[in-house]
Formats: sequence, C-alpha cells, structure tokens
Amino acid sequence: RMGNLRAEAAALSAVAKVCLHIKAPAEAIQALDGAQANYKKLKDRKKEAAVVHLAVKAQLLQGDAVNALRAAKEARGLARELRDRKAEAEALDAASQVHLAKRDFHEALDCAKSMAAIYEELQEDLAAAKAKQLLCSVYLAKGDARAAVDIGEDAVALFRKLQDPQEAVAQHLVAQAYLQRHHDEEKSRQQQGMNRAGTNSQDPAEAVRSALCARALFKERGNITGELEVMDTLARAYIRKGESREGLRVAEDYLAAAKKARDKPAEANALLVSASAMASCQQLNDALRVAELARAIYRDLGNAEGLTDAERFAGVVKEALQEVAQHAAGTSNGYPSGAASRGSGPVGAAGNSNAHDLETRGAPRKLGFSMDAGRRDNGRPDDGSLITGQRRQAGPVDPTPLYNRKAFPWTPQQATPKAPQKAGI
Repeated sequence: RMGNLRAEAAALSAVAKVCLHIKAPAEAIQALDGAQANYKKLKDRKKEAAVVHLAVKAQLLQGDAVNALRAAKEARGLARELRDRKAEAEALDAASQVHLAKRDFHEALDCAKSMAAIYEELQEDLAAAKAKQLLCSVYLAKGDARAAVDIGEDAVALFRKLQDPQEAVAQHLVAQAYLQRHHDEEKSRQQQGMNRAGTNSQDPAEAVRSALCARALFKERGNITGELEVMDTLARAYIRKGESREGLRVAEDYLAAAKKARDKPAEANALLVSASAMASCQQLNDALRVAELARAIYRDLGNAEGLTDAERFAGVVKEALQEVAQHAAGTSNGYPSGAASRGSGPVGAAGNSNAHDLETRGAPRKLGFSMDAGRRDNGRPDDGSLITGQRRQAGPVDPTPLYNRKAFPWTPQQATPKAPQKAGI
C-alpha cells in the first residue's frame, strides 16, 4: 500500500504459504499471482522462481493439471536461466507427476529420467532414490515391468544405504513389478502357444521377498495402511509362487486386519484375494461364497472396478463347478462309488475334496491353475493361478510430497499404451 513492491510481494508469498498449509489452493494461487507480478516488476528472477515453484504446488493441490504443467514449465525455464539445478529437478518432479496422473507416460518418463540424472549429478542420494522410485512407478504404469524391476531395486538399495523409512514403499513397488513381469512373461508364452508350466521364473519368489520386507518395515513403523496394501500383494505373490495355502493364510490375516481397521475397501480386496487362494486350493464352493461377499461390499461402496472383478471371478468359478459336476455325473460309473459324490459335492466346503480325483477326471482349468493342491505331477510347485497381481484402487505409492494420490489415483495394471503426445515441458 505504501508503494513498497518488495515488501508487498514478500507478504503475499507468506500468505500463499499459509494458504497451502491449510489446503486453500485457490487463495494461494491468487496471492502468488500478485507476488509474481511484483517480482517481475523488480526484475528479481530468483524470488520470482521461488514464487512459481510454490505456484506448481498450489496448482497440484487444486487438481488443475493444465496450469500445473504450465507453472512447472515456467519454473524449469527460470531455474535454467539462474543455473539452479536443484530447482530444475524439482520442477521436473512436479511435471513428471502431473504427466503420470494424466497417463502421459512417455512425457512422465522423460521428466523423471532428467530429474534422476540431475540429482545423481548433484550427489544427492536421498533425492536420487526418490526420483528412481518415481521412475519405477512410471515404468509400471507404462507397462515396462522389466525396467521397473531394475530401477526399483536401485531405489531400494539407496534407501537401505541411507536407512530411510521410504524403503518400505520402494520394496512394495518392486514386489508389484516382479509380479507384473511374471504375468507379462506368462502371457507372452501363452500367445506363442508355449506351455506356461515350462517357465522357471524366480519372479514370484522375489515378489514374496520384497513384499515380506515391505510388510516388516510398515509394521515396524505402525503404518497400518501400508501394511494392509502390501498384504494384498504378498498373498498374490505366494499364490503365483505356487504356495496357495500360504497365500490363503496371508489373505486371512489381511482380512482380519482390514476388519480391525474398519477399512471396507481393504476388506473387499482381502475377501477377493482370499477367494482366489481358496480356488487355488480347490475349495471352489468356499471361493464362490467369499467372492460373493466381496461383490456385495464393492456394490455397497459403489466401486465399479472391484464389482466387475468380483463378478468375473465368481462367473469363472461357477463355470468350473458346473463342469466338475457334469464330468463327475458322466463318468461316475468308471470310478469307485465314493469318487462321484466327492466330485459333485461342495468342493472345499468340508475340506474333503480329493485333488487327484478331480485332476484325473479332467477337472476344468478355466481358473488358470491346475486343481492339484498347488503341485505338479513332478512334485514341483505350480506357478500358475488366477492371480495376476492386479490391485483395485490401492495406489501403489505416494512418491513425493507434491503428488496427491487421492487427487490423481492410478494403479500400474490399469495402464494402457498411449500414443506419444507433445511434451508439456
């Protein structure tokens, strides 16, 4: 008011910081516009750059991807002009997260790679570890699980070296990357007409290792939400590894923890992964019953994706039960009198189903695994299952404080290839 532009700009910047702290992005943006205008008049590029950096955060909090990218691009330009490499990396971080939220994976990858390179050049290990964790997220979303595994393991190693608690989320990301890579390899073999059982991948075992480590770290720090999410991944990893009963045990622990935390979305997820484990253990009737419970919760929550998954799973189990019953009825004369009743009865309901009988009578393989208690004829674990590692609205990580997972939800398995677009930065 007294014509002191610098004092007014400083006051507006302070107001903006308070607005950001109390989650009032619209007011913060208005104050920052005034501060930037004043600093431009004063030709103070350094202060202007700091204001624009705050504007990126405000636009992210507002959920305005277009203006957030515009602000990030401006912030990067000012940082280059001032030769401020750290500020440039921060601008690239914000841009990468917005591109990721918009599913512009190529642009997100370019920004994240540039950011990681700058932090490595500056020898800032913690920032470099966070950048590599973000890169792992981008690679997963883009559908490149191989690259996600490699860069994710690098991030884990750095966090462990620094004894940083963020190792937990990095380990969880890596576990998901191993599962996705295994799923992709199986899918490729099937497309080539190759037998899925021929693969000897260690990816499921590595997924178990990483998920166990993540769970221990989350538990040590009392992070219930993180532990719930990683238990979902751990159960699926065990089933993929061929240890269905261990997967079922983890799924049951997951369900109990979700109920204790009164987390209904997690409870529904736990029920569905429990159903998958039960199906892998030949408990088809139990699997169908539990899948129906999950479906009911998804319906009550209005979770369309989870509802679709539960209905698809229940449909496959119903078809499998019908085929088992039809085959048992058609071949009962060729087996001892007790065999037909076991095959046509409630599989798994009383825990007395005979896996060998089901297998030798041509039990269906619609579920994507052999109904043989998780074993092959050669005694090796069966690495096939219905589980693909898909998660429903879990959101694998929150890579940086700037990224709002609730504002920009995504999961790696929902990613679909997208044609390259013009880079926003």
